Amino acid sequence: VTKEACEYLKLKVPGLETGKEYVYRVYAANVIGRSGPSAISKPMKAQMPAELPILKLKVDPDIIVKAGETIKLQADYSGKPQPEIAWVLNEQELYTDDHMSVTTTDETTLLV
Repeated sequence: VTKEACEYLKLKVPGLETGKEYVYRVYAANVIGRSGPSAISKPMKAQMPAELPILKLKVDPDIIVKAGETIKLQADYSGKPQPEIAWVLNEQELYTDDHMSVTTTDETTLLV
């Protein structure tokens, strides 16, 4: 319950548990009094706010690699929910094998 004015019909509701469902109803009030309640909303599940994935490739743009040399490509990333990461070359996903290593953590991915 809040008595704050809701700008743009949005309100942050503190204390919700992620994954739990909540229902809401609304009242309007002015100096004359308060309206009756709205109909109860459909259940809504509390979830973490979504964030678009951000990828920051940590590679020198002027790097020159000769055939047979090893190159390390690293990228930091973030997003909510956690983004899925894949290294791709010519439309084919790259995996660790005898010639390369792909390592990914919750925030960084490395191709060697």
